[in-house]
This record gives sequence, structure tokens and C-alpha cells, in this order.
Amino acid sequence: MALFSAGAGHGDYVLARLLYPMPMLATLLTNNTITSVSVVLAVAQFPAYGAFAAPGGRTRWLSLGILHTVAIAAAFSGLLDYF
Repeated sequence: MALFSAGAGHGDYVLARLLYPMPMLATLLTNNTITSVSVVLAVAQFPAYGAFAAPGGRTRWLSLGILHTVAIAAAFSGLLDYF
């Protein structure tokens, strides 16, 4: 869904910033472009979330939710004005 909302660069990146805020923030390190670094981070994000949170229970899920929420806030704060 995030890929389709981007519209090959002609849409908006709202879903990408909501679902994949950390890979989108990584574009700050790659000259404001989505590179293989961001793609690899996006592909690995949800499996990494599961690997981190599943064995730890409620505390890890909460910390992961807070981290993701902070990343979303950063992605919509104006740092990514080109997306």
C-alpha cells in the first residue's frame, strides 16, 4: 500500500511515512533519495520488530510502539519536506 500511495514518485508518501518512518528518515543520510539502504530497512523493519518484541512481552511491545510513534512524529515534523 505504501508503495502504491507513492505513485512512482508522483503521489504522496503519507503511508510510507506512517508504516516505515525509520527507512524514510534514513533518506536524510542519502541525499534525500530512497536508495537501497531505505529499501533494505523497510523490508527488514517488521520482521525485526517481531524478533525484538515477541520474546520480551508487554514491555518490549510498548517500547517499540513508543519508538515507532516518535519516528512517525519526526517523519511528519518537516524534516522530510521533499516527501
